[in-house]
Amino acid sequence: MIFKRIVQFRGTQSRPVQEDGSVCDVVQFHGALESTPIDMDADEDDEDDDDDNDSHHPPPVMVPLADALNHIAKNNAKLLFEKDRLKMVSIKPIRKGQEVFNTFGELANWQLLHMYGFAESYPENIFDTESTKTEPGLDLNARWRFLEQLDVVSDEGNFVIGEDGILTPEELHTTLKVCMMSKDDFEDYKNKAMESDEENEEADIILSLENLQTLPEKWKQLLSGVLRLCLEKYVNTIDEDRNLLKKENYQKLSRKRQFALHVRVGQKILLHKTLQAITKEPLSNSVQPGQGDHCCIA
Repeated sequence: MIFKRIVQFRGTQSRPVQEDGSVCDVVQFHGALESTPIDMDADEDDEDDDDDNDSHHPPPVMVPLADALNHIAKNNAKLLFEKDRLKMVSIKPIRKGQEVFNTFGELANWQLLHMYGFAESYPENIFDTESTKTEPGLDLNARWRFLEQLDVVSDEGNFVIGEDGILTPEELHTTLKVCMMSKDDFEDYKNKAMESDEENEEADIILSLENLQTLPEKWKQLLSGVLRLCLEKYVNTIDEDRNLLKKENYQKLSRKRQFALHVRVGQKILLHKTLQAITKEPLSNSVQPGQGDHCCIA
């Protein structure tokens, strides 16, 4: 096995939530977008260091109207910061009696649950992400250390998957290439990389779901194996989770378990969609968005 322990989110540490609301002890999850709650007890020394920027970065304040609004990813209003005022403005038509939604930022479901205590049902959170953390087998230790020297991989998380494809294409492309090189090619590549100050040739790589099929066959086999290992880390399957989303089952869950369900369903679907884009194997109906009973979160 080339890769063993899998699946991690980058950012503030958290762990995948299982069916009973408990966390998984095997793998760690982190957010692909770092977003940390404001520390109101920050050290005074830190404040002194930022004195030069005080005029550009005012201290945090409460905004009564804006802070009264709930968040959804597909928000219909947002807060505008102008020179002498803050304005809450609509960005979409809002019907009479329709709720006005603000945005707390482009946050994945695990971040919403961690920071605010709720999550959105799939596919409502268009900013939901899944990320894989990989660790090399013994035969790839030298290559992995080389990738660490290039800052391509780290202990914080490596490859982020979004709704439309890979959000860290340069890192993934470089890792697959280095791992699948012959021994001689790797030595040549390593020597050239260490001697050259030129920009990474992967800088313009785009790995959308549509063009994952264009990767070399051995790369696709490796990546699909990693994705399958990610899915195996969950206690239950996507089909079992989708069954829990049915109204008669969903209503029996506590709020904590409902939110946990939405977080992991979104993560699993992103993994399944990426795997399907690589292998062209048909997805089961349970993975297709919008099918069957779908419970939204109030």
